[in-house]
Amino acid sequence: MNFFHCLLLLIAGGLIEAYVVDQKAQNDCRQIHHCDVDTNGTHYSENGCHLTCCLHGHEYHHAMNENQICLVGNGAWHCKKGHCIPTENLGYIDVEIISAALSRPANAYATVCLQNNTDPVPLPIRDRSKCIQCSTQVKPHTARPVWHQICRGSGKYIFRKNSRVTFEVWDYHGSQIPNVFLGGSTLTIKKLLEFGDSGRAINMALFGSPFRGQLTGRITWTPLKK
Repeated sequence: MNFFHCLLLLIAGGLIEAYVVDQKAQNDCRQIHHCDVDTNGTHYSENGCHLTCCLHGHEYHHAMNENQICLVGNGAWHCKKGHCIPTENLGYIDVEIISAALSRPANAYATVCLQNNTDPVPLPIRDRSKCIQCSTQVKPHTARPVWHQICRGSGKYIFRKNSRVTFEVWDYHGSQIPNVFLGGSTLTIKKLLEFGDSGRAINMALFGSPFRGQLTGRITWTPLKK
């Protein structure tokens, strides 16, 4: 078998593989949008993590195969939010809300918001639609609430290493009167790891309100196994 024959076979094999991938992209787009799609522009990218559906000249983008291996034969890469990223940058976040020291007594409860990005957040958080969140029980009329509450759902989700954890403390006033924001604190997993604080109890000053205070919590980062 000469060189040109081998080259033709390789090209033909690549074309067949591309055709199969494009056919899968078109079929998946039809299932998502329930209509026919344009063959030009409809394709997979990011090693199967990102699907572009082209309908009448307009592109629609979808994250696919979330948390699945995206490089065949190499389990060190996974799909996350439409991108194929190294597994070493993925992991689980577990949070324990331990206690707080407040400047005045309150019907105190705390919340946690886990977000898969490092974007700055205003305090208090107004839009929680992108949060993986949990909250403590209310500790009535105390300036030293103790919760020792673990956010048990957090281990079910895979996060990027550049994720953000935000704590907030509130004064509960019931369903008829708005609760009062007592302050919050936010940090990234990257900073947590830089200071070697994963798994340790850390004290965080509360910001964003006229009230002074401090919250103690524990954040544990567990890398995804390769």
